[in-house]
Amino acid sequence: MDPKQQALQFYQSLGAADELSRKLLTRAAQLQRGRAAALKRRIDDLDKGVTPKEEIAKLEAEMERRKTLAVNYDALESVIGKAIAMRAELDEQKFK
Repeated sequence: MDPKQQALQFYQSLGAADELSRKLLTRAAQLQRGRAAALKRRIDDLDKGVTPKEEIAKLEAEMERRKTLAVNYDALESVIGKAIAMRAELDEQKFK
């Protein structure tokens, strides 16, 4: 196999790994949003009863952390997506 073909395959494998990272980050963001929603429902249920405010505050803080994680995962996924597009464009020019 010629070196140019080997380099092309190497760059394509990098792109595939980045795409897998994007999928994992998207899934992780979905999980964090789901956990935040579950915590919100739990907080709403606890607000109806006689629950110490400290416990509710802990759950609210956890919910906010989950939301922040989801936003961070989305931002990382977006950056990786842009990097994949840029790499594909460069590879197209490089391996013409």
